[in-house]
Amino acid sequence: MLLHQCTSDLNLSSVGYSSRTHHDWRYAYGMLRRLCRDLPDAGRRLLQIAVAAAVLQPCIGHAALGAGEASIEAERQQWQANRASHEQRAYTVHELTTPNGATIREFAGPDGVVFAVSWSGPFLPDLRTLLGVHFESLQSAARTAHPAHSKLLLDRTDLVIHSEGRLRAFAGQAYLPGLVPTGVDPTELR
Repeated sequence: MLLHQCTSDLNLSSVGYSSRTHHDWRYAYGMLRRLCRDLPDAGRRLLQIAVAAAVLQPCIGHAALGAGEASIEAERQQWQANRASHEQRAYTVHELTTPNGATIREFAGPDGVVFAVSWSGPFLPDLRTLLGVHFESLQSAARTAHPAHSKLLLDRTDLVIHSEGRLRAFAGQAYLPGLVPTGVDPTELR
């Protein structure tokens, strides 16, 4: 009974959460803690984790690589980009052109899952958004640094990332080898 009362009292839209920024998940979490003080410790902790995960989902929902095609529209809006789609023999290319001149291509298979992304332009795109959950792997990739040029290479069985650039000229590609459609050469995904 108390659990039902606690969850029914938790209406985030009534406190204006829908108009808040993504950093205000702390507010909702704090409100949940105040509402659920009377629950036993195990039940309270489980409920807090479940609600925190639900509140954080919109913040991490922009994962492009490995996500569905719906993430492409969210990225287009976030980057205020123009979007064009081109059908190929085994996949669809969704091309985003940002106002600063960057071109981002997302390759979706017949099942609608984005299996590869590529980028080029004068600025490096937001790779955290573009790579999604695979961004953490980028942190551990081997890098070569030169004063005027940088190169990054990660070549694993489950993820391949190549990125290089210099001032006002960046390019890169990331793909999931296990999701690349049969008969598609990953080197053509640029």
